Amino acid sequence: MYHHLKRSGRRAVLQKWIPHALIAAQKRQRVVICQNHHNRFRATSWLSLILLEDEKWCTYNNTTQVIQWLPKHVKPERIQKPAPHVKNILLSFWFTSRGVAHYSPLPNGQAITAGFFTEDVLEMKRELLEKYRKFGTGCW
Repeated sequence: MYHHLKRSGRRAVLQKWIPHALIAAQKRQRVVICQNHHNRFRATSWLSLILLEDEKWCTYNNTTQVIQWLPKHVKPERIQKPAPHVKNILLSFWFTSRGVAHYSPLPNGQAITAGFFTEDVLEMKRELLEKYRKFGTGCW
């Protein structure tokens, strides 16, 4: 039987699985939503609407090297290299495509908790709303 069907030009294929069948109204609704998204994408600078958050450990080191103008035969003053375990500070950054929108240092020894994150989001929102008032209603 297999060879007979094969010679007649037929092939063996399995049915295609789909997650669920959509009715015509659901298909039309999806088309309208996609067209709205497409029109919004073309009409606005949607990249400026993206807001991201990140944390970064930054080394807190205030030691500075000073340029010394010395004669050729005199060696420069020697200073000790900073310890590898210097004080670090954890910064929480909020940024957009235009740069940093808000940052806040965490108190010494504090980790990012839900409470800190919530307060940081609210503070960032206040700052962005203030920028809106200063510069108009455009994207931040």
